[in-house]
Amino acid sequence: MAQPVPAPVTPRPLPRNIEAVGVLLASAIALVLIFEGLLPFLNPGAWRRVFERALQMSDAQIRLLGLSSLAVGIVVLLVFGP
Repeated sequence: MAQPVPAPVTPRPLPRNIEAVGVLLASAIALVLIFEGLLPFLNPGAWRRVFERALQMSDAQIRLLGLSSLAVGIVVLLVFGP
């Protein structure tokens, strides 16, 4: 008996205006820098304590923190992305 042929997956269309992609990427990087700069600007003592704690963390803990951050970012993009 013949196997059913799966329906083809249609990829998302590429943006027509590549400049829009550059603007979107620059905006995303700008937002990251803004959020990264808030804590040291508003409360440098807390920022220093965060880094002191980070220096005491093991490589495995830092990797887990990075993996968690990646996962949350991917989920946010999937839920709220274009």
